[in-house]
Amino acid sequence: MVPWLSMHENLLLPHLLNPKIRAPKDETLRGLLNRLALAENHLSLRPHEVSEGTRHRFALARALLFDQPFLFLDEVFTGLDEPTADLIAKALRDHVTGTRATCLLISHDLFRAREVSDVLAVLMGNRTLSIMPPGATDEQLHRKLNEALQQLVQEEIGAHTGGSQ
Repeated sequence: MVPWLSMHENLLLPHLLNPKIRAPKDETLRGLLNRLALAENHLSLRPHEVSEGTRHRFALARALLFDQPFLFLDEVFTGLDEPTADLIAKALRDHVTGTRATCLLISHDLFRAREVSDVLAVLMGNRTLSIMPPGATDEQLHRKLNEALQQLVQEEIGAHTGGSQ
């Protein structure tokens, strides 16, 4: 969020920076604000005048407002209370399903990421530890992560002991 702009101006920033990008219709904006539980009276406020959760929801609203075919979202659930994170997850899932946009979601919240993802890849450093298919259960996710971490630990022990254990 740009601190000297109102929340409304922050929402419209892509259009303000590039007028070739069409401004959203008022009803589209109001519908998105409603889905993300954002009050219209927040539109005139500056980012420092709203809570962190409200800023997160406005940032997501800006990302969703212009119907881009590709979304790159980094840690959208970080620092949020459970109800707000659930609200964002539902709005994101509904948007991606409705628009068929491709979304790359970076998150440390594996279980919430799984809720909104078609495929979940767990990365560590430059390695892919695990790839989970759609519809994986919590138990499957735990088991797959434990197996991947056990393998990683065994490889690290082997690297430090010259292969003998």
